[in-house]
Amino acid sequence: MSSILSKVLPAAEDPVLSVHTFQSKDLHPSYLLCCFFGPILPFYERVIFACRDDPCPVKLNLSVGAYRTEEGKPLVLEVVRRAEQQLANDSHALEENRVVTIQCLSGTGSLRVGAEFLAKHHQQSVIYVPNPTWGNHPSIFTLAGLSVQYFRYYDPQTRGLDFEGMLEDLGAAPSGAIVVLQACAHNPTGIDPTLEQWEQIRQIVRSKGLLPFFDNAYQGFASGSLDSDAQSVRMFVADGGECLIAQSFAKNMGLYGERIGALTIDRFSRTLIGAGEEREGVYYFTGVKVARVHGASKAKPSSSSTLWHRRLGHPSYKALSTLPIFKNFKLDFTDSSQCDICFKAKQTRKVFPDSFNKATIPFALIHCDVWGPYRTPSSCGAVYFLTIVDDYSRAVWTYLMLEKSEVASLLRSFCAMSDRQFGHRVKTIRTDNGTEFLCLSKYFREQGIVHQTSCTYTPQQNGRVERKHRHILNVARACLFQSRLPVEFWGESILAAAHIINRTPTHVLDGKTPYEVLHGNPPMYDQLRVFGCLCYAHTRPRDRDKFGARSRRCLFVGYPFGKKAWRMYDLDTNEFFISRDVVFFEDKFPGIDDATYVTPPTMQTDLPIDDWLLSPATQTEPTHVPSPVTTTPVLTTSDTLQSPAVLFPDSSTPTPSTDNNTTPAPSPTLSPVTADTVSPESSLSPPSSPSPTPITEHSQSAPSPGLPELLGRGQRAKKSSILLKNFVTHSATTNPPHASPAHDQSSPLSVSGKTPYPIADYASTSVFNAKHQAFLDTITTDYVPKNFQEAVRDPRFNGAMKTEITALEDNHTWDVTTLPPGKKAIGCGWIYTNKYNADGTVERPKARLVARGNRQKAGLDYKDTFAPVAKMNTVRFLLKLSAAHRWEIHQMDVHNAFLHGDLEEEIYMQLPPGFKTDDPTKVCQLRKSLYGLKQAPRCWFAKLSKALLSFGFIQSYEDYSLFSFVQGDVCLHILVYVDDFIIAGNNNSTIERFKTYLHKCFKMKDLGNLKYFLGLEIARGPEGIFVSQRKYALDIVAECGLLGAKPSPVPTELNHKLALSNGRPLRDPSQYRRLVGRLIYLTFTRPELSYIVHILSQFMQKPQEDHWLAALRVVRYLKGTTGQGIMLTSDRNLRLTAYSDSDWSACPITRRSLSAYIVLLGDSVVSWKTKKQRTVSRSSAEAEYRSMADTTCELKWLKRLLLHFGIHHPRPMRLFCDSQSAIHIAKNPVFHERTKHVENDCHTVRDAVQSKLITTEHINTKNQPADLLTKALPTPAFQFLLSKLGIRDMSLPT
Repeated sequence: MSSILSKVLPAAEDPVLSVHTFQSKDLHPSYLLCCFFGPILPFYERVIFACRDDPCPVKLNLSVGAYRTEEGKPLVLEVVRRAEQQLANDSHALEENRVVTIQCLSGTGSLRVGAEFLAKHHQQSVIYVPNPTWGNHPSIFTLAGLSVQYFRYYDPQTRGLDFEGMLEDLGAAPSGAIVVLQACAHNPTGIDPTLEQWEQIRQIVRSKGLLPFFDNAYQGFASGSLDSDAQSVRMFVADGGECLIAQSFAKNMGLYGERIGALTIDRFSRTLIGAGEEREGVYYFTGVKVARVHGASKAKPSSSSTLWHRRLGHPSYKALSTLPIFKNFKLDFTDSSQCDICFKAKQTRKVFPDSFNKATIPFALIHCDVWGPYRTPSSCGAVYFLTIVDDYSRAVWTYLMLEKSEVASLLRSFCAMSDRQFGHRVKTIRTDNGTEFLCLSKYFREQGIVHQTSCTYTPQQNGRVERKHRHILNVARACLFQSRLPVEFWGESILAAAHIINRTPTHVLDGKTPYEVLHGNPPMYDQLRVFGCLCYAHTRPRDRDKFGARSRRCLFVGYPFGKKAWRMYDLDTNEFFISRDVVFFEDKFPGIDDATYVTPPTMQTDLPIDDWLLSPATQTEPTHVPSPVTTTPVLTTSDTLQSPAVLFPDSSTPTPSTDNNTTPAPSPTLSPVTADTVSPESSLSPPSSPSPTPITEHSQSAPSPGLPELLGRGQRAKKSSILLKNFVTHSATTNPPHASPAHDQSSPLSVSGKTPYPIADYASTSVFNAKHQAFLDTITTDYVPKNFQEAVRDPRFNGAMKTEITALEDNHTWDVTTLPPGKKAIGCGWIYTNKYNADGTVERPKARLVARGNRQKAGLDYKDTFAPVAKMNTVRFLLKLSAAHRWEIHQMDVHNAFLHGDLEEEIYMQLPPGFKTDDPTKVCQLRKSLYGLKQAPRCWFAKLSKALLSFGFIQSYEDYSLFSFVQGDVCLHILVYVDDFIIAGNNNSTIERFKTYLHKCFKMKDLGNLKYFLGLEIARGPEGIFVSQRKYALDIVAECGLLGAKPSPVPTELNHKLALSNGRPLRDPSQYRRLVGRLIYLTFTRPELSYIVHILSQFMQKPQEDHWLAALRVVRYLKGTTGQGIMLTSDRNLRLTAYSDSDWSACPITRRSLSAYIVLLGDSVVSWKTKKQRTVSRSSAEAEYRSMADTTCELKWLKRLLLHFGIHHPRPMRLFCDSQSAIHIAKNPVFHERTKHVENDCHTVRDAVQSKLITTEHINTKNQPADLLTKALPTPAFQFLLSKLGIRDMSLPT
């Protein structure tokens, strides 16, 4: 035997169960298999060894605790069988065959087996355990392959259960996660939740879809009762959901040495995953078979009654017994209550008994519920209302709410009111399971309030407030139908209904009113009036003149809180107000027509419904309602910005009049382009469009309550898509031209509760006057087709394409010919836009035929391509000088500018989209330059320069696109950007003469005063010229789908590591490249974006997800600052000032530094730049010095540009730097060893200092505005430095 045992290898030690193995010399061979039961205690060691050493051949080891029958099977005592049967009879879960139990090695072994089972069969591998828990629990679950997370359980401050933290952590757990729950004081802290807390835990576990795993070990020890300690587990078993229970019997049954335990699984799905058979006392898994659970006997064979019950579709046995075919049969009904199919198919809910319970004192029990959201906001913008019912007096309180989150503050105020006003504290609150009530659990506990909740999907248990909702709505609907008011007045009708109900007798109170029961005295009825009736309110003396009207024609809409007066609605001014001097006509109901009532009234602040309760809100002055939207033409009154002292319209601003005869412009009609057949002998001719068919517009307004609804085809009211209810759909076109598109609480398109951050809150234009608001609205919301398929259906752009083709034909741009062999024809396409006049009207829709020049080959299709275009620095420079010298600024546009250039190369182009020919070999041989060709800009600019020089202009060497005409005191400056001109001058007659000259040379279009140039929006006022890219920024935000996102206060995250990111690459880099490209263009008016755009531009080749998220953060920053731009002030200070800064070794890959500078002309920023240095700097001083050299070059160029405009700059230009070392190097004529390799830069800066061209000055880093361009800054520093640059945001949040 020893030779056999010597070959047995020691079993691996389980680090969790601490299972030990023993050498053969320590144990008798017959006990070799018993080593799996863990460490043997000294008492049992003596018993085992005494049994082994006893020489008697007939002996029985009682220490093992295992007894078998003569057949070798485990012996089950009769008392155990009876107990098992009694348990089966008392448990529905056992009756339903939902429970499977297996014996394990105590509670720890049960946890291990359950963990292995869940790791293999459960879809979620995350398990949550309490903190604290037993030390071996994390190892148990980790070794099984589960990921261990913790939820809060113990609060050291209170030395009790951290119930709020526990609910919060469980609520944040992913669906399907496993949760270990310790009952019966089994947690190391010995603390158990109460039964009420267990019920809340059960609700959140079931609602989140979590899987509970109970760990029980001291059943009977916690409360002294086995039954009481099992209540928490029975809650989870009773609701029919799945759960696992690890039970230890070692402690409460005195079997600690035997390590007795069990794992019980409550199978809700009852899906069989495996079975086994017993052989020699051990169960072996044999596959999926029918298993006996809990030793229950096998099912009896189906009787004849059961068989016929199944044949006839499971009727009731009472109905079955009455059938004639069974008159000779004796039916067996013993199985009638056990038919599982009948329960599944026909089980109904239990009848709700009538409740006769009633509180004995006021506020001992209150019922609460929230109604909403309603699809149409009320006059105050609310979409919910909270109802509170006192169980004793049946008094009702209603509060209008914009958000469900207001419930918490309202309930706190109500509890305080009941105590202070009535001397009764709220004792019990009954609600449903809404999170707006559950979040107050801590408050209820602190105040000693019992919070009762209804069962899930059982609103009948909160029936009193539910029935009160029906009562309130019945009265409110009657008020609305009687008064013929629009549905937007539902809030007023709800408040009035609650006021009336509290003063209406009810049989529940034996003919008394809720008011009388609560107060002890009957209410007064002399203040009651008919809701919605006509009335006349006396005009306040301060609001009238000697010959003005003495009254206001109004509607009665309710009873204000805390006032002996009535709430009125002025029919003429759309204003809510309160008055006591009112004359009523209670038999007249003028109502409000839906056609005239467009904008709902603004928010009311006094929301409570009765004058005998405290108000949670304060009274405010009456609020005015915007006038209804009308279709007036675009305004042409005063210009752009208001006075700098007051940036809001005043009484002197002309108010646009509304023309009732004005009709809206017809909607675009469908007119597809169809081309005629093109013959080789004839040139292309534009197609003719069929006659347009007008599109009928249906009314969007819903009928008023009480009025008959129009039926029939085409009469149904158009409603917004329910799929878009959570999206921002607010557009400036919904406001009149003189109104600001700022967010209005009353607007149905900006309902609070739908989107927390609507774009209308951040896109206000209220600081501008009416004319410029109309202009901004037009360019923001005007429609532009994205492709040929859209444009061909729009008659405006269809006509624009015809005009373009006609111009091309008249100019003999091409000849239709056959493509020669060996040649390739490049493609072409259409680009669409709108040209605007200075008053905001669309001058013309513009369609441009563009050749695909990216297919041209250098040296074959083109040679020279360079053509100068205006630098944005020059544009800002010219606008600043125009503001300072009060120059007139105009804009002109060239029709088909590129057609004026002749081509020398042989180029073939495919036929334009929309035209066809029967011969597929026909192409266009270009004779004139066309948009998109590589050589087109150069050809056009050469012809334009010749015309300008002939007029007497001088071309600037600093910017070749700038031309100046100076004659005596007359100066005229032209800035050219391809086919768009900026004309600035001090003499109107000279400007008009020059325009006439241009009209003779080219086909020009005069666009009036400069308003919109290359995406730049220009507004001029007494303070100066404001330049922004508001529409461009809004387009970026809309394209990224972030109109409803939360704005970011800064564009860049602090301490970002974008250069070292190792995230996943983007699947479609084109989206990232397009977004960054658009952000680059946005930096023309947004210097604060230079740094982050510089960083993002380095990852265009292979962008990653981190880079994309960083770009989206910039877009979120743009959402909050859409109207931000630069203010070019009109002050005459034209001194150049620069700020230079660097970030040493900013690039973690190349270790090259970052240079940046900002240049101001007077107080206006005109130039800025962020750029990575060409070489690695050996010190921060060297990096700063290189940045100063770049700034000096920019200052020299700007001074020469200033001289071209005829302005001398005799004083030295100031250069600020925050590095003392760099400043000393610039002033020191001796080159040190450490600066010899930057000698050229030293000469650049040092020579400028010695010649007094510049002066270097030190600035504190905290005040260095160039810091914005070199690094990410926290919000306070970012906002402070931004304000130093004169950056303005003309659309601050409302």
